[in-house]
Amino acid sequence: MTDGYTANELRDLLEGGALVSGSISDRAAIHVLHGVGLIGQRFLNRYISIESVDFGGEQVDAAFIRDWSALAHPADDFPFLSVSEQRGLELAACIAMSAMCRSTADDVDVEAPLKIHVCNRWLG
Repeated sequence: MTDGYTANELRDLLEGGALVSGSISDRAAIHVLHGVGLIGQRFLNRYISIESVDFGGEQVDAAFIRDWSALAHPADDFPFLSVSEQRGLELAACIAMSAMCRSTADDVDVEAPLKIHVCNRWLG
C-alpha cells in the first residue's frame, strides 16, 4: 500500500527499485513520471508495489512498477488526466518497456529518433 507515503518518498523508493534491479530505463521512466507530477497521484498507487529487498547484503524497502504495459495507453484508461499528463505517462511506459540500444552517428534517423533509440521494442 502506498497511501502512507509522500510523492517524494515514493519517488525515492521507485528510484531505489530501479537501482536494485539495475534498470536504467525504469529510472528514466520514473524521472518522467516525476517531471509530469504523476508520482503520488492516487490512481498510480495500485501499480506500485513496495517490497523489502536485499541490496548489498542489507534489507531495504524499494518500490517497483511491475506492469508498465498497464500504463501504456493513458488516453483510453485514464481519461481524467490532462493531455500533458497522458503524454508523460505514455512516454514513461514507452521508455520503461523499451530495449535500450547503443547507436552510432550513422544510425541516427532524423525522421524517427525516438522510435530507434527508445521505443524500438514497444512500437514494433
